[in-house]
Amino acid sequence: MLLIEEGTPAFMEQTLRSLLHKSANPTRLEGKGIVPEVGELTGQVMLDSLETYLMEHAPELLPDAVRAPNKDSAPVLPDLSKVVPPRPPSFLHRLSGTPDLCRDEAG
Repeated sequence: MLLIEEGTPAFMEQTLRSLLHKSANPTRLEGKGIVPEVGELTGQVMLDSLETYLMEHAPELLPDAVRAPNKDSAPVLPDLSKVVPPRPPSFLHRLSGTPDLCRDEAG
């Protein structure tokens, strides 16, 4: 099972892993080991993570060109940066509620 969760710590992954363990369920859970812990979960990042997961656990589900590529056959994903406004980094967003940390040193 692949769990894609943005941000850290991995609350959903830890909770699900605990539930699977407590119920003695043999389901293998993948998450932050395949999905990057930092950075934006763009379409390309999610596609790469899913491809990595399938290569490790179910390569027969992937097309031949992905399993044994002879040429660069990566799908072209549109650049949404011109349409979608950027998100502020979560660290700075968390600091915005803390005036002492947001002031510059002169103020």
